[in-house]
Amino acid sequence: DAKTSISVLEAEVRLLKSEGNTLRDDFERPNASTPGADYADLHAGGGGAGGLGVLNGVLIWLPSGSGNRWRMYRYTPAQITTDSFEMNFVLASDPPSTFPDDAFGYALFRCSDSETSYGRLRIGRTSIALQAVVTSTVYTLTSESADLRAGDTVTIIGAKTGETDLHPYRVLRKGQPIIDEFTDPDTRVKTGSGFRGMGAGGETSFRLPIFPPIPTQWVPASFA
Repeated sequence: DAKTSISVLEAEVRLLKSEGNTLRDDFERPNASTPGADYADLHAGGGGAGGLGVLNGVLIWLPSGSGNRWRMYRYTPAQITTDSFEMNFVLASDPPSTFPDDAFGYALFRCSDSETSYGRLRIGRTSIALQAVVTSTVYTLTSESADLRAGDTVTIIGAKTGETDLHPYRVLRKGQPIIDEFTDPDTRVKTGSGFRGMGAGGETSFRLPIFPPIPTQWVPASFA
């Protein structure tokens, strides 16, 4: 069930080949200012401060200061055991409609266990984008218009079971394709035993309320 807050992500990663090869985090733990001991900082930057924390069973951005701040985390206790994967999450709130810049939530996949390289789905108010991060450099692979809302289940599939090409990606909303099939032509998202981690992240945007006119942050959708 979707919960109220900035955007709830139920982070369940299920390997298509094996029902037993599953990573799951429902965030049902005490409120905290970090995602928890099972998450390691990958990298962060931008203005202001803040990061992901847990509030009432939701993975949510806890703002601090103002400016465009981004921060990514990797789930550390385990990783899946093959390159094919399916990642499911539920938005707990509508992605925010912000001005002048968007705030984004991120679902991370194929995370390296030794460098800042991974794939990710960027979730905005009116669009999604598949991106590759290669030693901290961001490449947008493809993007599509998408009107995601609280309660939506989003699925990312990286190569179906039995496919020899590991680089087709599919993104579904409530089982219906948003990105029907996209193949990474430059194979920028790496594969192999060192790139099977998962994670989450967020990116804020600058916010100046009318009253009181104190700069703060627009925060991304949260995960449950």
